Parts: sequence; structure tokens; C-alpha cells
Amino acid sequence: MFEWSDKFSINIRTIDTQHQQIFALLNELSICCQSNNVSPTVVEKALIQIKAYSNKHFMIEEKLMQSAKVDEQHFRIHRMEHQSFVYDVNHFSVNGLTQQKYIDATEKLVCFISNWWTYHILGFDKSMSAQMFAIKNGATPEQAFEQHQQIKLDAEVTRLMISSVLDLWRTANSQCRQLEKILANTKTPFPKL
Repeated sequence: MFEWSDKFSINIRTIDTQHQQIFALLNELSICCQSNNVSPTVVEKALIQIKAYSNKHFMIEEKLMQSAKVDEQHFRIHRMEHQSFVYDVNHFSVNGLTQQKYIDATEKLVCFISNWWTYHILGFDKSMSAQMFAIKNGATPEQAFEQHQQIKLDAEVTRLMISSVLDLWRTANSQCRQLEKILANTKTPFPKL
């Protein structure tokens, strides 16, 4: 289960409330996976809710950054992270999998989404929030970006972030190995250089 705690709070009520809702939706998907008779229809419905809510949240967050005049460097990177999440989740496919492989794939997706949100909130969103407060208190967007590019985290939050990054890396590494196998079995000759 993906539990909300004050460690995830960025002190912007709207965003914190939305993050809590994402945690709740993710927990619904996680509960779907705990049954060995998990239904693709139920999982698909939960996934659709997560994607729709995430898209809505990203739009609101990006509008907040623009209206606060957050530095363009942070905005572009932050937005790219949102787009990357949407791309990864939209390309999740379980077509043609057996029931057990379907359950395994869905559990990996839940793990990916949980790790992504953990890393994103504790890193990008906390930095965004700190920059927005600094700008509100008189800093230029550039000053706020420089001052809050790196957020100082306590040991427990640092452990959560490292754990999330390692799990995300393992997922990416596994996907790369699968692609390598597919490419190795491709009959198409490589072009000559």
C-alpha cells in the first residue's frame, strides 16, 4: 500500500489533496492485483482513473508553475517528467498474457507508478513548491531556481528517494534487456556504415 504522510506534503493544499487522491487510486489498483483472479477489466478501469487524474493534476500543476512564474528551466524539466510518466503508463500493455503473467505485469506497473510518484513528489514537486514560495517572498525566478534546485532531505526521505530511483532503474534496465532480446532476434540486417 502507498501511504500518505506529511513527508509528501509540499504545503500547497490543492496539490497535496490531489497527491492524496493519486495515492488512493494507486491503492485501489494495488488491491486489484492482490487477488489471483484479478480481472483485466477491473485493472483497466483503475488504470484509466489513474491516468485521467494524473493528466488533470499535471495540467493544474503546470498552470500553477506558470502563474507563479517559476524559472523556465525548472518548468521545462518538470513538464518533461509529466510527459514521460504519461508516455510510460500509456504504453503499458498486457495483451496476450496468461493470467499469472498479467498479474505479474500489473504488479510491476503498480511498483513503477508508486516509485515514480514517490520520486517526483519528493524531488520535483518539493523543489517547485520551494521555488514558488521564494518567488512569492521576493526572489526572482532565477534566484529561486538556483536556491532550490536541490532540496535538503532528512535521512528517511533520502532513503525513500534512493529506493524509488533504484527500483525505477531496475525497471528501465529490465525493459532494455527485453528490447535487446527482441533486436537480437530481428531478421532485419543492420545498415552498413
